[in-house]
Amino acid sequence: MVKKIYYKLIDVICAFFDWLRFRSFLQQHPNKKFVVLVSHSGDMGGGAPVVLYELAKELNKDNNVIFLTHSRGRVIKSCRKNNISVFVTSLLYKKYLKQVNQYADKIDFIVINTAVMYPYLNCLEQFDFPGKVVWWIHEGGYFIKKHKNNIKQYKLRHLRICCVSLIVKTSIENNCHISESNLPILPYGIVDKGVLPVQRRTEPFIITLIGRIEERKNQLELVQAYKKLPKVLQSKTKVIMVAGSYDEDYLAKLNAAIGGQANISIIGPIARDKMRAIYSKSNLVVCTSKSDPLPVVITEAMMYGRLFVSSDGTGQALIMKDTFEEFIYKRGNIDGLAKIISRVYTHYDDYRPFYEKERDLYLKNFTISESINKLKEIVKKMD
Repeated sequence: MVKKIYYKLIDVICAFFDWLRFRSFLQQHPNKKFVVLVSHSGDMGGGAPVVLYELAKELNKDNNVIFLTHSRGRVIKSCRKNNISVFVTSLLYKKYLKQVNQYADKIDFIVINTAVMYPYLNCLEQFDFPGKVVWWIHEGGYFIKKHKNNIKQYKLRHLRICCVSLIVKTSIENNCHISESNLPILPYGIVDKGVLPVQRRTEPFIITLIGRIEERKNQLELVQAYKKLPKVLQSKTKVIMVAGSYDEDYLAKLNAAIGGQANISIIGPIARDKMRAIYSKSNLVVCTSKSDPLPVVITEAMMYGRLFVSSDGTGQALIMKDTFEEFIYKRGNIDGLAKIISRVYTHYDDYRPFYEKERDLYLKNFTISESINKLKEIVKKMD
């Protein structure tokens, strides 16, 4: 608790000094229009902040992106490195939005990332912000149900709620009673870093799971599946969990399940520019999420051309269920996951067609250029 209070205090102090800079920032560029991207977090370990940062880099061709992050994190350093104007808002976010509203004529559009940022929508509604706002919702399932009263069509003149996948769209339709015609799907994309050389089976056979350690990401399921593998395969397999952050209670439960098993390790956080090396060494990428609208790890695996196994709780599973059915298992089916891992290990060098198909799926659906094109189409329709 003391640590959380300390970090929150640091966030507020940083936000105050950033606010002093921000007050005059828009005035300093009288002939420029800006795109404002709002992130709930500065964490670069994965997920929504990384997606928004990648979008910022591509949109910032004219150095016209303003990146607002509700908390500190490595995204600040990354933005500055790429000449992206970045500010921490924290508890002072209303002051930032008041300034944005004051200079609405200089704002091309705003993207507010994730449903958890509904207080920002409340604030813009109070100001009667006249500009274009895209509310890009990444969450689904339990979270949508929990916050259904906050996920609504705010009384803004130009607002579009966008869903990263059909999972999100269905959750919002069912729980928030918003017409599907007002819920365009906007999958996020990632910059193409190129396909990796085909990985031959190695010993140890490296299985990688990437994501925040928490109940939703469900790392425990992979540990349980590992214990179901034949002993000889366990001895030849190494499980690496890469995490940028964690839920303390779930981490304790996960460590208890691992029980000192030498072949299972938790590492991280890992800088984004180092993640290519993680994928390069991986024989198999596993995503065990219970509910994950569009996990970055699956998109990156497709981009890099790495074998992956996904639970049926991911947004990509709905897209690729026909093409990659044998690599999708039902959530909670520990034996099913263990059988897929055993099969992949046994037939590892027979999967060359898989790499071409997943790479093709990435190029058609999940490139950053495809995301930007769809975003611009949505914004243009607000005219």
